[in-house]
Amino acid sequence: MSYAIMRVQKVKSAADVSGLQIHNRREKKSRSNPDIDYELTAQNYELIDTTGSTYNQLIDKRIAEGYTSGKTIRKDSVRLCEMLFTSDDSFFDKLSQEKQREYFSDCLKWARNTFGEKNLIYAVCHNKDELGAPHMHVGLVPITEAGGLSANTIFNGRRAMQDYQNRFHKAVGLKWGLERGTVADLDDPNAERPRKNERHQDFKQRTRAEAVSEAKAEAEKIKTEVCDSANRRAEEIIARANRIKDEALMEADRKHYRTKAILEDLEKEITQKRTEFAEIESNIEQVRQDRGKFSEEYREAVREANAELAALRKERTVVIKGNREFEALAREIEQREREQTVVIRRR
Repeated sequence: MSYAIMRVQKVKSAADVSGLQIHNRREKKSRSNPDIDYELTAQNYELIDTTGSTYNQLIDKRIAEGYTSGKTIRKDSVRLCEMLFTSDDSFFDKLSQEKQREYFSDCLKWARNTFGEKNLIYAVCHNKDELGAPHMHVGLVPITEAGGLSANTIFNGRRAMQDYQNRFHKAVGLKWGLERGTVADLDDPNAERPRKNERHQDFKQRTRAEAVSEAKAEAEKIKTEVCDSANRRAEEIIARANRIKDEALMEADRKHYRTKAILEDLEKEITQKRTEFAEIESNIEQVRQDRGKFSEEYREAVREANAELAALRKERTVVIKGNREFEALAREIEQREREQTVVIRRR
């Protein structure tokens, strides 16, 4: 929840006005506000150009133009009312630079319509060079409609300030979706009284402390939620792990029994195979013995065959020799027959 914030600080002395100028324009490094990042000062901008003039010169010029009372201005008179317009980081984080400038322009427009354009002498927007949300400082010289210089007439007590807050929220806050701060009951003496004359620096320090406190509370809340969520998640994980463990044990038991049955079947099969293997070895040994016996019979048969072959060869030799002798005898008989034939023919 973000709020539309408008604060007012009254300044009397020229020295205090110069101090505001130094702070707003970042003319010197601040000793009282070490949170300013001067490397980001270039992102600040003005909606009312004050080039070439000091704040005191602008105040003197406005008084010279608008003060018509004729009375001598008291030295302790309020010469400047500085208004602060802002909200919180969550609001500005949603805005682009263009939208942020548009928001501050709406704030300035409301101030002009409410207090008079001529009475506003500067409007400086501090973007992000200072710790806290972006904000705008607007300088108001409290020249009244009657031509006097009176901050008390313009900001006439708590009711007047409350009325300004209401009108600002209605004109600007509602447009930008911002809430109105808590409205104090000015008629109830026991009610909490509105803060009075709080300096902008004190306001920024207070709001910063409140923001830090809210951030810590939110962080603690998130931490608690994260812890609760983590605990629930851990319990869910443990329960799931236990379920997985139980399922794994049951599956392991089933596999164990299946494996045991398979091993028993394998043992039976191995025993059977061992028996078959023993029978095969016995058969192999018998074959080896039969083979040895067959080899000896084979060798004996070969020896007998060789002996018979040798005898046949001898007989063949005798036959061949007999054939040769027979052929020679036949040739001799044939020769004698030819010879006898010739003798006969001669006779």
